[in-house]
Amino acid sequence: MRITRNQSSTPIASDVTCAGGSALTDQTLETNNGGGVVNLENLEAKMASIEVSLGGRRRRGPGGRDLARDLDALRDALADKDSLIQSLKKQLSATLSAARLATQASPGGGARRPPGDSEPELSAEERHALEERAAAVRAELEARRRAIADLRRQLETTHVTDNIDTRIEQAELQYRVGREELELLSLSEQARALTALLQHADARAAAASATLYR
Repeated sequence: MRITRNQSSTPIASDVTCAGGSALTDQTLETNNGGGVVNLENLEAKMASIEVSLGGRRRRGPGGRDLARDLDALRDALADKDSLIQSLKKQLSATLSAARLATQASPGGGARRPPGDSEPELSAEERHALEERAAAVRAELEARRRAIADLRRQLETTHVTDNIDTRIEQAELQYRVGREELELLSLSEQARALTALLQHADARAAAASATLYR
């Protein structure tokens, strides 16, 4: 049996350019209720428990050496997962900072606006691009949720036994669920960031319209 290390196909970062050249990076990790970092800690604990459950049992006799290699490969995959979590946490911090700067930067790139100077509104093309991106992220979120539900159903039908092959199958399924959950966290933050940017644009447009009628 070969254990394959999954590589994420979802981009971790992409740039959304606002009017005047400021950019919002929508890479991050957070759930819709803002508990992404906490969920990551829970995920780390859950994935670590897989390693513990596998650590105390190795098959003796014919074929035992191959199974031991499979277990070692799974532990390597779990170590890769830990590295990914740390990388995504750093991206979360960087992206939140970028989001704050994107709403404060000047069109020329970096200087703060003088008091009373209004920010430029999004053009129709820019808003359309943001809305399309947000819709694509929401669609991907739903696809990931369905994939996680399917994997969990497979886990439910895999009964807990002392058989090492069954335990490895369960561990592989749990690992795949963990990777899908990480992708779900990243996509949730992208959706949140895009929604926030569109809401901010709407608020600026409303404020500009109100100013015209004063």
